[in-house]
Parts: sequence; C-alpha cells; structure tokens
Amino acid sequence: MSAREAKIEPWEQQDGETSKAFRAFAIYRDMGPDRSQRKVAAELGIRTNTTDRWATKYHWVERVSEWGREQDRTKCKAALKEIEDMAVRHARLAVTMQNKMVDRLVGLSKDDVDKMSLTEMRQWLVDSVKLERLARGEPESIQQQNQNVKKVDDDVSLEDAEVRAKALLSAIEREKRAKAEAPAAVEPGQLVVVPGGKT
Repeated sequence: MSAREAKIEPWEQQDGETSKAFRAFAIYRDMGPDRSQRKVAAELGIRTNTTDRWATKYHWVERVSEWGREQDRTKCKAALKEIEDMAVRHARLAVTMQNKMVDRLVGLSKDDVDKMSLTEMRQWLVDSVKLERLARGEPESIQQQNQNVKKVDDDVSLEDAEVRAKALLSAIEREKRAKAEAPAAVEPGQLVVVPGGKT
C-alpha cells in the first residue's frame, strides 16, 4: 500500500496542507483547552488573519475534536489493558498461594498436621480462592437466591473447619500412600520380576 492509499488521520498533515500550515495546526492541537488561533499566531510570529485562514481552510476545530476523541480512546484502551494485566497477575498469585498451601499440606507429617493451626490453614485457602475468583472477574462466593442457604465462608464453625481439614488431610495422606505403593513405570521390553510369579 502506498502512502497515498493510506488513510490520513484528521490530526495528521492533510493533502495540500503546507508544512507551515500543519506546524501551526500542531501547535494549536497541542495547546490544550486554552488553545486559540491568536496564541498560535503570536507563537509563530505571524499575522492572526493567516492562522484564521488556515484554521478555516484545514478545519482545525473539527480535527482537534477528532484528536481529543482519539486521545480518549487511547487512554481508555491503556487503562483496560492495565486492569486486564492486573487481573492476570492476581489470578496467578492466587493459584500460587493455593499450590503452596497444597504443597505444605502434602509435605506435612501426621505430627506436623496435629500441631498446625486449622484456622490459619482454612483462612489461607479461603483467601487464595477469593483472590482468584475476584481476579477472574467472579464474585467472592457463589450464593443461591434461596434465603435458607448460608454463605459458607462466614458461617463455618471452627469444629466444621477442623472436620473438613482433617478430611482433606486424610485424602492427601491416602494419595501419598497410593503414589508410594504404585509400581514404577515399566519400559516396553523391560523384564519385570514379580515375587512368586512369572517373568
């Protein structure tokens, strides 16, 4: 595509607009809300009727209006990108927190589990889940419209949390035992000796 075929934006130099006229427009455009053709003429050391003529011929007011809309679009797009980037960072952080909690639980011995504060463990997990949900644009918790359904986060007693945590830890222990007892992967063609069995 040639330069001639490319679309010329209103805030760019227009076809037939001289370099001097465009320079005057650029000064006018960049002056902000207090802009005036008189100020442009004073800055360039030219007569006001010259800037008035250029402003009319090259539609300065309309072009500046388009320039303002473009600046707003650009700012909004940048702000949305920053918000999206923040949400991704927060979601990654939440998942990392959850993974660290699970790693901590898996690595604990039974004695360590007995010494651990269930309130602390529960709060860490709840906070990381809330953070992930918020970062992904979801509400903190899912609630049904039914009036009889209570919000789980607020109404779980310490005893209930302890029962749930123990159940979670038991499941993790079972998984650890199952992994430890699982036979190693066998390569194709590898000879396996089974005690009391055939090779």
